[in-house]
Amino acid sequence: MNLTRPRSGGLACAISHEMATAFPPTTNVIPRGRVLIVDDDDIVRATTAMALTRRGFDVVQVSSGAEALGYLARDAPALMLLDLNMDDMTGWEVLSHIQREPRLRDMKTIVVSGEQSPQIPRRFGYMRKPFRLEALLEMIGVQTPPET
Repeated sequence: MNLTRPRSGGLACAISHEMATAFPPTTNVIPRGRVLIVDDDDIVRATTAMALTRRGFDVVQVSSGAEALGYLARDAPALMLLDLNMDDMTGWEVLSHIQREPRLRDMKTIVVSGEQSPQIPRRFGYMRKPFRLEALLEMIGVQTPPET
């Protein structure tokens, strides 16, 4: 994994190869569609949304598991970034709902968590918080321009 230094204003922290689990090789590129960001951390949500919006994604942000389920009842985005540790409802509860809902089973999901090694089902991607935006973009198959 080739990571560069973060640009100013970006969410930054070192991430090792073990901390990011990509989707299977045939499905790792996410189409430029709608992305649902589910995170109770305002800074993580806003920074991630800004980076994805700049790269052509239509981003929807929610701050709780309940809001995520409300949104998912109406729409199935191409990708969901899901925090595991939220106050109202855990990401585990959201994942459980997704796995029971046939129309959401094919939605790409990347779980983000500060937990050391959560046991995430293999069909979901995983990134450990804090993460570098460049690593997230690489995971979903977005080319990042080289630093100048």
